[in-house]
Amino acid sequence: MIERLQPGVPLPAWVTELDAATFGEAWGPLARHEGLWVLGGAAFARWSLVPLAHEGELLRIAVDPERRGRGLGRELLKAVQSELRAAGITELHLEVRAGNAAARALYAACGWREVGRRAKYYGDGEDAVLCAWTAPKR
Repeated sequence: MIERLQPGVPLPAWVTELDAATFGEAWGPLARHEGLWVLGGAAFARWSLVPLAHEGELLRIAVDPERRGRGLGRELLKAVQSELRAAGITELHLEVRAGNAAARALYAACGWREVGRRAKYYGDGEDAVLCAWTAPKR
């Protein structure tokens, strides 16, 4: 079951642990403009939301390494996209390491398109690929 955590709610320990293991450091509590969606202790997606502009940015998404390859990331991403669309957020953005083929394939499978690149964006010199998703017209 996918659940949304609101700012002010302590992050579950497993989120902090998975965040640190995936990204090298864990981020702290949610800011007031952020939302965190969690999937059964196995995956999370952290977003920055600007409802007045109808936009959101995927900040981090992670799946427990022991549960990868089971479609959990896709399930989570598609569910959040649907929920945000229903809330009037129709433009989504993210950046991903150019060498992260698994993440780029996930985003493409969920309807994201690559729209740009930031050369040598990351500290190790790797490029960032910029992606966008626009809600289909109803």
